[in-house]
Amino acid sequence: TESENLESSESVPPATSESAPAQPTSESERVQPRKSRQSNHYWFVDAIDGEGVSQKLKVKVRDAHNLPTGLRVVVNYDDNFQPIGEASGLLAGVCGQLAANHVLFPISFEKWSTLPDTYKDTVWESVLKSRFCFKVNEDLAKRDVMFKIGKLWREYRCKLWNEFYDPLMSRSDLIKNVPAGLNMEQWAVFVDYRLRPSTVNMCNRNRDIRKRQIIPHTGGAMSLSRRRNNLKIETGKNIGRAEMWKITHKRKNGIYVNEEALEIGEKIDELILTNPKGGSNISPEDPIGVIFGKEHPGR
Repeated sequence: TESENLESSESVPPATSESAPAQPTSESERVQPRKSRQSNHYWFVDAIDGEGVSQKLKVKVRDAHNLPTGLRVVVNYDDNFQPIGEASGLLAGVCGQLAANHVLFPISFEKWSTLPDTYKDTVWESVLKSRFCFKVNEDLAKRDVMFKIGKLWREYRCKLWNEFYDPLMSRSDLIKNVPAGLNMEQWAVFVDYRLRPSTVNMCNRNRDIRKRQIIPHTGGAMSLSRRRNNLKIETGKNIGRAEMWKITHKRKNGIYVNEEALEIGEKIDELILTNPKGGSNISPEDPIGVIFGKEHPGR
């Protein structure tokens, strides 16, 4: 569903052929995994060519489209079939680029679910499979990637609307105020969709729901799977989702973000004491399932 106050990182258009290709790095430049990124400018990843030969690369997101033919970035997965490592961060950046590409994924469709599968299949086959080597079942990898792109596509549409909508402008003026590089026909359809009374009501409802979310998290932009894997490397043990909830709702000083989070954290501790093994596996009976109830199908 659309929401006018969704936050979205700035999307970068796909790189042109003028971008510099990724450069291999020596083994001495490779730093062991740690809690934070090795560099704020590059992603340090493993890649494999058509002959099965592996090498180390440092890659910017915009350079991922310009890898030598046959060379693919290796994306590893954890035991919950979620991408981990710096390659997952690179993949997320590429997904952000693709989601903001109006040719690959037009904004004129009302919902991600109504966008024909041919668009998604084309991107998967021609862009993602040729750039990344997914170390998991292909159907699982495709489902996970398309779920991410769909979320970013929705956020990008909200970002566009928030930037270019003016309540004092008429429909005609809004359509004339088309964003640079965007097809006017797509923009006109999107404007009509956003001005529809049912869409306005839905956005207002979502805004009210968002205001009732009073427990902020401190996880930042890093995915939970990457953070969980980094903690596993750091501590040498698996981190369950109950422990992850506590970690991502505390500040750097170890204090919970507010009283509501503190109460939930104490409930989690009580349930773990009652059933120490209950917090290790994801299920409706683990502490998170007991406290928050059944997840909706999209989670």
